[in-house]
Amino acid sequence: MRIKSILMLTISFMCIYNLVLLFANIRAMKRIKETEARHSLATAPMVSLLVPARNEVENILPCVQSLLNQDYDNFEVIVYDDNSTDGTWDKLLSIQDPRLKVLKGTDVPHGWMGKNWACHNLAKHAKGDYFIFVDADTVAKPSMLPSIMSFVLEHNIKAGSGIPTEDMKSFGELISVPFIYWGFLAIFPYFLSNRIKLLGGFSLAIGQFMIFEKNFYHSLGGHAAVKSAITEDVALASLARRSGEKFFLFRFGDLLHCRMYKGISDAAKGFSRSYGAVFGYRWSLTLLACIWLTCFALMPVFLFPTHTTWSIRVISANLLVWIGVVGAFDAPWVVAFLSPLVYITSGFFLVYGSYLAQRGSLEWKGRSALDFVEQDK
Repeated sequence: MRIKSILMLTISFMCIYNLVLLFANIRAMKRIKETEARHSLATAPMVSLLVPARNEVENILPCVQSLLNQDYDNFEVIVYDDNSTDGTWDKLLSIQDPRLKVLKGTDVPHGWMGKNWACHNLAKHAKGDYFIFVDADTVAKPSMLPSIMSFVLEHNIKAGSGIPTEDMKSFGELISVPFIYWGFLAIFPYFLSNRIKLLGGFSLAIGQFMIFEKNFYHSLGGHAAVKSAITEDVALASLARRSGEKFFLFRFGDLLHCRMYKGISDAAKGFSRSYGAVFGYRWSLTLLACIWLTCFALMPVFLFPTHTTWSIRVISANLLVWIGVVGAFDAPWVVAFLSPLVYITSGFFLVYGSYLAQRGSLEWKGRSALDFVEQDK
């Protein structure tokens, strides 16, 4: 009985916390305004669009073509083919454009994560005043680059990360991908992160779109400084904050789309790796987080007959949070009503990541991540 009361009190507090953060973070996490104005060569900074790609044969052409179609006068696109085995390299060679440079990947040195090594090499070849690292499964509108550069120059941004609209085309994606939206808006106190230096170690970012002013990127040590990090995006954001510089998060809306995973199986492989890294793949922490998420999802339902008023308040508050989340990120509205499944699925991914790490089969795109799990511990 005492445990139930503690859980009910904790869940009530969590709902209030989520609501407060939702409204504060939506105000702080700006939505990029679309601009049709084409930046002239005389005023536009040189931008390097840098794409690490490994086994992206289905995605690479739409991604690169969308980048080459940007309404911006002063940019280059560099793609690093990270030893793909599915025909990605041949697809890249079929694109004829003087603004495109394609790099053939080399073996990943010991101590490096594959994506970090790819981004490190991309930066070495980049000539821009700004580096934009963008994943190969994204597709940009032609107005994306002038819009983001207008925002960056207006706010004098040296480091930041943009959250695309995630395209979800299966039920498995609808009950897994939105958890990252909830984390950005309802868990992480972004509205305070650039004001309180102590929060720098808890920075968030999303690797689908990262932008850095060139000199600032190099002053941080670039990707070499986070070469073994499984979540290199978060590691770079934390480095930026610890340096004393602000790290901006912003929402792209329709300007940038990404289909992060294709189905629940794909999502399980990706999220179990990244979510588990937050807790160092430790059984005790991931199991505790899974139990908490399950209680948060199901207790209001199970206690409805005996604690009706409390259950209605919790369910209503949670629904309000998710309506805010899906509205902020242009997610399908049905996601707001699937939130209990989102919590349970994400809790499972946490435990699954620890399970894979313990049995020695944690990998991503054909490469083992176990060496880096041990380093993170």
